Amino acid sequence: MAIKISELTPKGAILEATDLLEISQDTPDGYISKSITGAEIIDAIPVPVVNPTLLAFSGIAGTPTTTTAITICHSILIPANTFTNNNILQIVFRMFRQSGILGQMYGRIYFNTANTLTGATLFNTLFTMNSGAVNSLGLVERNFSYNGTNLTSFSNAAFSDYTTGAVVNVAFNATVDNYILLTMQCQNSADVANINLFKIFSYA
Repeated sequence: MAIKISELTPKGAILEATDLLEISQDTPDGYISKSITGAEIIDAIPVPVVNPTLLAFSGIAGTPTTTTAITICHSILIPANTFTNNNILQIVFRMFRQSGILGQMYGRIYFNTANTLTGATLFNTLFTMNSGAVNSLGLVERNFSYNGTNLTSFSNAAFSDYTTGAVVNVAFNATVDNYILLTMQCQNSADVANINLFKIFSYA
């Protein structure tokens, strides 16, 4: 049976649930008309699988520490509107004992709307690498859920969050540009710390 489709002017807009599409089909007695709503078409479209998006990465050392000051080794711009409600931010970075074996080294994660520690919000967890030549690298991973207002993870000194800890909320306005600031600090000014690897993923 032939199906007749009327030549209509294209809508030129997004399909709405209230749209009605109609076709005519030949029958031995003439033809019959059939219709389908926009809602039925939309419901029939498979939901896409959400995959992580790599926002930024680096496999080289950033800015090394000097004296005992907290130093931004890498800063990562998160453009406005990258995240919405019910999204996930994943931060992975590797602390690096660039030189020296005298004192501990401390890694931290800050968030700010400017590329500076001034006015930045500290994610309330301190990652510590002990002194000695054995502890030259340490891989840190933190996963944050986002509810449209706060990034939520937990305060725990462990390098990964595959354990338990107290809940920590960080206010995060996703409608403006934000920076993730990955920092290092040395207990002893004769040591040099750095971050020589990071990966930032979004699940949105």
